[in-house]
Amino acid sequence: MPHDLEGAFLEHIDAPPRPQDETWEWRGRDIRRLLEQQFGARYSLSGVYRLLHRLGYSDLMPRPQHPETHPEAQEFFKEIVVEHIAAIAAQHPDKDVQVWHQDEARFGQQGTLTRVWARRGSRPRRMRQNGRESLYVLTAVCAASGARWGWSCRN
Repeated sequence: MPHDLEGAFLEHIDAPPRPQDETWEWRGRDIRRLLEQQFGARYSLSGVYRLLHRLGYSDLMPRPQHPETHPEAQEFFKEIVVEHIAAIAAQHPDKDVQVWHQDEARFGQQGTLTRVWARRGSRPRRMRQNGRESLYVLTAVCAASGARWGWSCRN
């Protein structure tokens, strides 16, 4: 790809795909098609990966986001929380106001079956572990003091 077209290429892939790009996400094969159709540059898939690495890109796993996420509402909530904490601290000047953050998780395993070699046309049967065992964990931390708390139980 000519260096004078790299800026336009980077601008294109930094933006979300457009409907005419015929993709929802920029994957290697989609970028390969874009390079050929829009920029007249033919690359193998490994060549696309080398180009992207050279231009400072990495193959990353995106963070999940709920489809009904509202970033503006989240920012507004952050401002309100700070105001509420300040108001509570003002109401109790002789007390130490701490903000704790908590999270819970379940760790467990459920049995599955894997593929097996068998004669074509047969339907082999295997036992599957149907029991489940889980560990529930609840943790909390105060970022200001570093204090932490945790609780766990098995089911």
